[in-house]
Amino acid sequence: MESPRRRHSQPVRLTAGSPAPIGLAPNSPARADAIVAGGAGQAGGKKMASAMGFFGKLRSAISADARLVEDLADLAGRNEYLVERLTRHAAICIYSGIKAGIEAIAAKESAHAKQLHTIVTERHTWPKFPERSGHEGANNWERLAGDLAALAAIAHGLRRAAVSWEAVDAALAGRLAELAAEDDACESELRRLTLKCDPQALD
Repeated sequence: MESPRRRHSQPVRLTAGSPAPIGLAPNSPARADAIVAGGAGQAGGKKMASAMGFFGKLRSAISADARLVEDLADLAGRNEYLVERLTRHAAICIYSGIKAGIEAIAAKESAHAKQLHTIVTERHTWPKFPERSGHEGANNWERLAGDLAALAAIAHGLRRAAVSWEAVDAALAGRLAELAAEDDACESELRRLTLKCDPQALD
């Protein structure tokens, strides 16, 4: 049969204020060792929880930044596709004044698309092209109306992206806001050209 001393020879984990187990006097060295061991365990648990919280926040921040970059990749792809559309629609427009206006807007949007392409590739991703539409309109009015809607959506997306990036990269946020303002001007010009076209005309 084990002696009482043998039974309590293993370290006992206690916290400060815990009652002394049978066989351990309140002021005994064994009880002090047990309390220290228990306190060390608690401290280790707190450190582990703190580290897990830190890495959790880090993962959340990385995920948020990745989503912002994905949104820019989407805008870059849509901008490049808009340039393709405008270029095609300018080529088949028979009215010289409207044709020249579309070409000027296409040139400005091409410059925007190149900037967005650089922004996303520097962040290790690529522009995401939208699904191409098989039918873009039966006349100049329909085609330009579609281009106008696409341009308005891009401008809106750039404004939202500028706000989202403000706390992450203020310089990039400012550049996106500039692109959005330039798109607003292009949108006004494209709307003016669209209104010059006959909705009832057929090519």
